[in-house]
Amino acid sequence: LFELFQVHVEIEKSKAQDFEQFLGWAQLVLKDFNDIDAYLVDAVTTFRYLSDAKRLSKWELDREQQTDLEIQYLRFYANLEHYYVQLRKRLLDKKLAYNGMASGYLAENIADKISKNAKLVFVGFNAITPAEKKIIHYCTENMNAKVLWDIDSYYFEDESQEAGLFLRNELADVDPKKIQWIEKNLNQSK
Repeated sequence: LFELFQVHVEIEKSKAQDFEQFLGWAQLVLKDFNDIDAYLVDAVTTFRYLSDAKRLSKWELDREQQTDLEIQYLRFYANLEHYYVQLRKRLLDKKLAYNGMASGYLAENIADKISKNAKLVFVGFNAITPAEKKIIHYCTENMNAKVLWDIDSYYFEDESQEAGLFLRNELADVDPKKIQWIEKNLNQSK
């Protein structure tokens, strides 16, 4: 958050908001940056599309009819790409990252960043982002890493059980012999 504030000051210069005003929108921007990286989205294309969409939604044939607020609004969306790029550069220079940035970076550079001899076990998932999926796939295919799932057959095998949808989707392409920890606790009465 503090690094993003520094980026805000660098980009906006004399028009920068004070920290209290900045806090009103900064966490949402960080969440969006996190999602972009975690879902391996092309950030530059996304921000350019978003800026164009916002400009079209506020389009006036006569630019003089635009209010100062509309002009600032459009300028902000036009600058999001710069915020994103500068924040990432600042964080990388300081060897810092937010979660999505770290997993996205690793997913794109995994062959260079993890030793083939590393012993890895992945445990405890609620949901997996595309970046995490790419990391896990690489590690299980190239490094003999293990993935441990805590699954009950009641949810997993019965397609009418919505609670097992995530696991069924995630494990659709996995050899059933490689799936560990499928229990039958919920089907058994004690």
